[in-house]
Amino acid sequence: MDKTEQTIFDEDLREKEIKRLTSPFTYDERGDAYDIEGNLIYYYETDKGREYILEPKEGILTDEEIVKYAWNSEAAVKARLRIGMNRVEDKEKLYGDV
Repeated sequence: MDKTEQTIFDEDLREKEIKRLTSPFTYDERGDAYDIEGNLIYYYETDKGREYILEPKEGILTDEEIVKYAWNSEAAVKARLRIGMNRVEDKEKLYGDV
């Protein structure tokens, strides 16, 4: 695969991943959520109910894209810390109480 083919392939992967992260979830009768590829989305219970967190696939998106399209994900927390957008909530999410 030459450099041009690699760039096109990477662009197609990026577009597919962004679509996966931004598409609405589907739910089954138990209330479990799935992404557009049929993968189960993990959640945790909060005071307001279930919060579903869709993690981006590794190595496809830039840090800025991860923050934009998957704000609540663990990958976005790490990306914000790398690019200097860190917040106290991010550090608590990674390290516990600070």
